[in-house]
Amino acid sequence: LAATGVSILCLALCLSACGGGSSNPPGDLNFPDLVPAENPGVAGEYYDYDSSTGEVLVWVRNQGSLDAPSSYVSVTFRNSGGVLGTVEITTPTGVMAPGALVGPLRAVVVDPDGCFQPDCAITIEVDSRDEVVESREDNNEQDDNIFG
Repeated sequence: LAATGVSILCLALCLSACGGGSSNPPGDLNFPDLVPAENPGVAGEYYDYDSSTGEVLVWVRNQGSLDAPSSYVSVTFRNSGGVLGTVEITTPTGVMAPGALVGPLRAVVVDPDGCFQPDCAITIEVDSRDEVVESREDNNEQDDNIFG
């Protein structure tokens, strides 16, 4: 019975130290933290649009304190009628050191004629396969509008 009490105490201490058993303890900065990053050339925008290729360019930043393993990014395209589709960018980010900025990563616009009515709404999702254990998971998406 004493061994059981010790095991329960060890489990309780572990759960307490690990944020209740969560794989991504909130506020613990000893993890990577991937976020959609602003376009380095245009403050306040999270994309660039290359009309010659029909591609949206996006960036990812690791604002955490540890390296982030390679991960994927997806872009969802919408118009006033709803979601047109999601494109996963086939080039992964590669390993990202703390503070690193990766990009531009390119996604071809789904149904450009249908999306630009007159504007095309996008949602950028970093770590779209949810493979990276991060200090925060609630900041992996960013909405923006591509003005047509």
